[in-house]
Amino acid sequence: MESLLAPWGAIAALADGPTSVENRFSLLEPAWRSDDESLRLALNSITLATTMNLPCLLRGLPSLTAILLVNGALTAAEPLRLIAHRGGVVNESIIENNRAAIDEAARRGYWMVEADIQSSRDGVAVVHHDETLQRFYGDPRTLTETDWLEIAKLRSTPGHERPLQFVEFVAACQGRLQIMLDIKGDDPAPEFLDAIEAALVAHDLLDEAYVLGSSRTKSHFLDKARISGNAEAVFAAAERGEPVSQRYFLFDRGSRLTAAIVRRAQELEIPVVAAINRIRYPDDEQSALTLAKADIARLRELGVTRFQIDSQYDPWLLDPPDR
Repeated sequence: MESLLAPWGAIAALADGPTSVENRFSLLEPAWRSDDESLRLALNSITLATTMNLPCLLRGLPSLTAILLVNGALTAAEPLRLIAHRGGVVNESIIENNRAAIDEAARRGYWMVEADIQSSRDGVAVVHHDETLQRFYGDPRTLTETDWLEIAKLRSTPGHERPLQFVEFVAACQGRLQIMLDIKGDDPAPEFLDAIEAALVAHDLLDEAYVLGSSRTKSHFLDKARISGNAEAVFAAAERGEPVSQRYFLFDRGSRLTAAIVRRAQELEIPVVAAINRIRYPDDEQSALTLAKADIARLRELGVTRFQIDSQYDPWLLDPPDR
């Protein structure tokens, strides 16, 4: 027992004890040699505190209390942040990319919603995922074949809702949810991207936005919002000396995010977003649930806190589930 407590005693002495650099770091050797993960977290926290000359603030508290306070601040600093796939919380009575889905995402405590954005034939930004309007609206045409006034007459099954313009979508999110943009198409017109940007600015949603899409889309929003990239892309950007921690987020399906990838992103302070989407799992529902749950548990253990999910998987991330 004494040998197990010795490293903790060293850190406690560091928190409460001498302030000279030599004395501080002479106490750390037992802790550095420990295999105790919680001990290493405490060591990181207290080392940071001492580097900032914070022992004067911690001195007078019991040593273990000081350690727990600083360590707790470190581990609790990053809350879970859920991103609702396809425009909100979707179920048998709520369609994708519409007001009811947004409202339910906000009610459950999601942080962000993904907006699938396409252009109508006359250049209006419409929030819709599929290539055609068939699945929810019974219209086989694509958006690029249809003017907005025609689209606005459509009503969904279920819900009897019409499609939303992007400006309506962001208005429904303002003050409640952040936005992930998924702008469809490889070559969106500059004026189309300008209109999307203007809508975000008008509703105070640009600075925190996350952006998926083509290279043209990403170039347009570079240094205005966070841009997605896989591990290869964001790590290459880091090698080029780009400010990756401010510019990018690492985005990939959960099953592809290995421990090595996550840890490297954490070292570079790049946010990691794991996609836990139904389409990425087997057709069998039970197998999909089992694999999704395993991916979530593994990634949470690695410290991932941002998940883009379909809502059937949120019971493993909402605590307690808010149904």
